[in-house]
Amino acid sequence: MALRKGSQRGIAGALMPFHALILTLLAPPLAGVQLLFLMGARPFDLSLVASMLAPVYFIGAAPAFLAGRLDAMLASSGWSVARRLAAIAAIGGAAGGVILAPLYIAGMMHGALPLLFPLVLAFSASLALGFNMVLVRIIAANVRRFLWGTSHDEHEN
Repeated sequence: MALRKGSQRGIAGALMPFHALILTLLAPPLAGVQLLFLMGARPFDLSLVASMLAPVYFIGAAPAFLAGRLDAMLASSGWSVARRLAAIAAIGGAAGGVILAPLYIAGMMHGALPLLFPLVLAFSASLALGFNMVLVRIIAANVRRFLWGTSHDEHEN
């Protein structure tokens, strides 16, 4: 993709394939840390967080990648940021429900505390997507400044 001077969508569009990868890297650990914190894990230290990384990536990498691909499609079709965040939060909550449903049906889970899982996934998905959007804006501004020596705001004036 050729980047033209003053093109806001050109740089952000060139970074779109990386949305899914960044979301895949960020969302599962965020959800894991939030779940450990909500479930009252003690002591909450680096060894506990490091031991949960493999399971959360095993469970959450595919849904996070699919949510990132969905976000790239929504962004390219012109959805607003708020609508994209809401859609990704809904996808995160649905993924949590899909993971929990078989466990409840099989009788392996009881009570209301595990029902926090879809809410945690919805929150972590939207938090990771928000961080991803900020990161893309920062990268786009720095690439623009590096390539053309100015910011986007100076081109509009």
